[in-house]
Amino acid sequence: MTILQIGTTQDTVRAMQTKMLDAGVVSGTASLMARKAGFRELADLADLGLHYPMAPIGTTKGYLQKNEDLVREFMLAYIEAIHDFKRNKETALAVLKKYTRNEDREVLEDSYSSYATIISRCQFRRLRGYVRF
Repeated sequence: MTILQIGTTQDTVRAMQTKMLDAGVVSGTASLMARKAGFRELADLADLGLHYPMAPIGTTKGYLQKNEDLVREFMLAYIEAIHDFKRNKETALAVLKKYTRNEDREVLEDSYSSYATIISRCQFRRLRGYVRF
């Protein structure tokens, strides 16, 4: 088996469609794109009950000690963004559309639902001066 870094998950689906890849790991908008293209899902890590970092945020203990107020402000803004994502679905869909460059409403709705589920499972933990989701 050869493992390749292709780019975005949408790029992975395109590479599978052109037979550059036999399989790929996808998430977000690319999941429904892959299903619509006729690919079968082999496994969903969320269904397997595995804990994995989707978009981890971390820093060093030294940076945290020197910039505690900045890190706190960042984390509060990040939490507020999560709240806004869940509270204002239409704005969240517009953001997904912009950054995924995908206009398929069904794909965007599926992505929103997936992200909302993931976000509801987020856990905030402190580990030796690090913050982890």
